[in-house]
Amino acid sequence: MFRSRWTAAVAAVALAPPLLIATATGPAAAQVDGSALHPANHRLTADAPISATGSATRHAAPAAPAADSPLQLTQACTPATIAVKQSTTCTITAENTGPADTTVDLTTTTERHLHLTGATGATVTMPFTARAPRATLAGARPAGPISVAPDPGTIFGYIPLTAFGGNTILPVGDEQIVNLDVPAFLYDGVSYSRLGIASNGYLVVGGGDGADVAPQGAIPDPARPNNVLAPYWTDLDGTGATGVLANVLTDGVGNWIVIEWQVNLAGTSTVQTFQTWIGTNGVQDVQYAYNFGTLAAGSSPLVIGAENATGTAGARSGVGGLPTSDLRVTSAAGQPGGTVSYTVTAKGIVRGTGEVQTVGLTPDPVTVTTPVTVDR
Repeated sequence: MFRSRWTAAVAAVALAPPLLIATATGPAAAQVDGSALHPANHRLTADAPISATGSATRHAAPAAPAADSPLQLTQACTPATIAVKQSTTCTITAENTGPADTTVDLTTTTERHLHLTGATGATVTMPFTARAPRATLAGARPAGPISVAPDPGTIFGYIPLTAFGGNTILPVGDEQIVNLDVPAFLYDGVSYSRLGIASNGYLVVGGGDGADVAPQGAIPDPARPNNVLAPYWTDLDGTGATGVLANVLTDGVGNWIVIEWQVNLAGTSTVQTFQTWIGTNGVQDVQYAYNFGTLAAGSSPLVIGAENATGTAGARSGVGGLPTSDLRVTSAAGQPGGTVSYTVTAKGIVRGTGEVQTVGLTPDPVTVTTPVTVDR
C-alpha cells in the first residue's frame, strides 16, 4: 500500500453553532477558548483510500464457538494434609464472568474420608453435604462508553478547519475509508496513533480496512466495524465534494486532532459538514462538532455514538433525529462480575486421599474438586 500526503487549501469561513460528543475517561476538560487555537504544525500522513469489500452492509461477525459457562468456580483447602480427627477449611468462590446476570446454586460434598462439621455462608445439611443459599451474580461489564450527554462549556464547537493553515485534505469517494497516522491519543484507556476515516461519517480507532466500511450500523454491535467513534454515521458519499480535512490544533496548552467531513448525503449534492476533535493531552477527550446549517435528514438511519474495540459496549445520543446539542461521551473502565464465597470445615475420618467437590448450577453444572489427604 503506497502512502500519500495531501495539503489543504485555506479559506476563511464563518463560524457555526456546535454539537460535540466527547469521550472521556479522565476528568472533563476545563473551560475552553477557541479564539486561542492555531495549527500545531504537525504533519499528518495518510494511506490511499480503501473501498468497501463485499456488499455494502455492516459485516456480520463470524459465528462464535459454543461458549464455556460464564460461572467460574475456585476452591482451596488449607491445610491440604491432615491427620484423622483433624480439620481442614475449604474456601469456595463463584464468579460470574459473563455479561448477563446469572443465578447460581452451590453444593459442596465430601466422601468417606472426610465429614463436614461446619460452614460459614452455607449450611451443612448432612455429614457429607453443605448447601449455600441461591445467589444472583451481576454480569461483568466491559470497558467502553457508557453515556452520551450534554456537557456545555468544555467543548469547542464547530470551528471550520478552512480558517487555519496546514490542513491535510483526504479525498474520499463512496463507501471508502482512509487511514491517517496521528499523534498518540487515549480511547477507552488504550493509546492509539492511527485513525480509519470512513466516508460514511465515522472513525475506526486504530485504523480499518474495506471490511470496516458500512453505510449504516448499530452501536454497540460485535459486527465490524468496531472501536467506532460516530459523529454522523449514515449513508454519505464524498464523490464530487471536498471530502475530509485533517489538522492538529493547539491553544498553547493542549493539542487536538481535528477531522472534518465535507461530504454529500448519498444520492444528493447536499453537503453535510461536521467534525471530530480528539485531545492528545493524556486523558480521553473526543468531541463531535457540527455545522448545523448544513445538516439534512437523509433516507438512511442516522447513528451518533461511540463503541469499544469488541463491539460489546457503547453509547448513543438520545436524539432520534438530527443532532441538536453539544454532547460528550463518557467511558468507564471494565467491571468484574459478581461473586459469592463461603467456607466449609471438613474433619479427617478415614486415612487416604479424600475429595471436596463443589458443583455450581447456572443451570448448567460447573464442578471443582480439591484433594485432601488424611495420612495418620
